[in-house]
Amino acid sequence: MELNNYFNKLFSIAFLSLTAFIAGPSAGAAEEAGDKPDPYAAVDLDDLRADCFYKRAANNWTVLDRTRFIVYESGKRRPFLVEISPPSFELRSAQTIAFVSNNSRVCGHAGERVIVGRGRGHEQRFQIVSIVRLDEARRDELLAIRKAIRTGSKDASEAEAGADGSADPAESPATEQAGA
Repeated sequence: MELNNYFNKLFSIAFLSLTAFIAGPSAGAAEEAGDKPDPYAAVDLDDLRADCFYKRAANNWTVLDRTRFIVYESGKRRPFLVEISPPSFELRSAQTIAFVSNNSRVCGHAGERVIVGRGRGHEQRFQIVSIVRLDEARRDELLAIRKAIRTGSKDASEAEAGADGSADPAESPATEQAGA
């Protein structure tokens, strides 16, 4: 009987330890470890719906951080926020960005990818997590936060929280990649 209680307690401790490991650090522990909140979280994107753009028309981009960039369709008239996974340190220094999908549109569906190129033979593929069409006001908000992060503005001291610290984000023409 006593041995049974011992195994029950041992199992409970192991289960709780595993649960805590899978759940990761709590918000308080993350702040103590030096992680700061995402500066772009201040921009309300909840009411925006997923959207698509044509690969051939995507000709410029602006990097926000390691997981997000704004791609422009038809010049800078139609901005789309693209989120990728996993985070990319190479995104800020990308010379080319190409999109892989099964047709001419990129919508963030399963199997669609972004190829980030940094020159000859240095390409990485990332899964597209989401794509939303930005209105002018939200695009301007995101770009203002980006600028504040880059310049270290006191008004945006909170905005510096999620930046990776790179000095010169990419603003370059995008390239197109044919289907998968």
